[in-house]
This record gives sequence, structure tokens and C-alpha cells, in this order.
Amino acid sequence: MTLEEVQNSSLEDRKEILEMFTESTAYMLSHFWCSAVENVRYGGGFAQVGVFFLLAITEIGPVEYWVIVGDLPPLYLDTNDDQIDTAAEALDMYTYAMDIWVEKWSGVDSKWKVPPVVSRREFKPVQPTKQNVEKLRSRLEFLRREVVPFLQQDLD
Repeated sequence: MTLEEVQNSSLEDRKEILEMFTESTAYMLSHFWCSAVENVRYGGGFAQVGVFFLLAITEIGPVEYWVIVGDLPPLYLDTNDDQIDTAAEALDMYTYAMDIWVEKWSGVDSKWKVPPVVSRREFKPVQPTKQNVEKLRSRLEFLRREVVPFLQQDLD
């Protein structure tokens, strides 16, 4: 759905989705390499947990990113590099990427690049305290248990 379609819709969480649209755009613009965002589409999600947006950034070529925001650390995923076509695939990749951060700060050595984990709205690095690691681990478990299966049903 386009932003205009969300604004004119009867979606129950429309207000929260529009707020997260603003957050997803601000998150992308917080990166030095991004000066403009266009063609934002709402990809789905749950306002209480997380919402997925597909954003196009054309200044470095026509590139699209899935941006996940909500009650969890924001993260962008490059659709070209990661071959992500759906919100379900984006959430699956999000949980995988965030697992790398959780494992690193839980003492597990990983050969994978650790994604930046930043706070909502301020986009400042999250300190890898035991409390923050456990909080993110718990959110990821919830996403896998409750949200991923629901989004997968939409694909079937």
C-alpha cells in the first residue's frame, strides 16, 4: 500500500502505521549516504510489534530497502543484496541478522558481520548490556513464534 492508501484506509492501526512511516523515513535519512527517500510502500506488520516498509532510494541507483521499525531496533535490508521480496522474508532476515548481534554479545563467536543495533527514534547505538541482549532475544523469540508464521500464511 502506498502512504496515501494507508491514510485513506480503514486500517485499525492506521495512526500508528503512519507514525512508523515517519520513523522509517527518519531512520533511513539518518544514514550519511541517504539524502532522499521516495516511493514508500507499507508492506505489512503489526503496529504493536513491528511494521515493514519498502522504501526506494534512487540517488545511488534504483535501490529498494525493506525497513523494519516498531517495538524493536530498526534495521534496513537491501532487497538486491539479500533477495528479499516479501514482508515475511524481510522479517525472517531481520530476525537472522539480529540473532548475530545477540550471539556476539552472549559470547558466541560468529564469522558473520554484526549488524548495527540502534535505538528507536534517536538511532543511537544500543549498548550490549545483559539486559539489552536478553530483551532483544525475547523479542526475536516472540517474532518467530507469533509473527513469522502469521506472515508465512499470507504467502501460502
